[in-house]
Amino acid sequence: MKTIVAIGGGEVGSIYKNSKYETELIDREIVSLSNKDNPNVLVIPHAAPPEMEYRSYQNIRNNYQKLNCTIKYLRRKKLNDIEYVNNLIDWSDIIYVPGGNTIDMLDIWYKTGFDKILKKGGKNNEW
Repeated sequence: MKTIVAIGGGEVGSIYKNSKYETELIDREIVSLSNKDNPNVLVIPHAAPPEMEYRSYQNIRNNYQKLNCTIKYLRRKKLNDIEYVNNLIDWSDIIYVPGGNTIDMLDIWYKTGFDKILKKGGKNNEW
């Protein structure tokens, strides 16, 4: 059974500027909920504008690498590759969806069918 942790707000810091990393305690708790020493984290930064998507991923990658996680990111342009997407969902122990424009993100997910894949939990139907 999978666990969903939903939070709102908090600064994840930035590798490009000296900004606060406010979510560290929450991130540590999320990692502990995976019950793994080295969990796999899938970052899905589709709420960020396309030109900021990779930067968003880098900030989270920086934080979660320090927590002994392996990190991958699902690029928006790969959402139509169903097999690739299913494999990433199945690989992940933690799925991290950072903030931004939620309406735009959901629009992208509905148009590509990713919302259904995510809801189903990948090809192994783990949700």
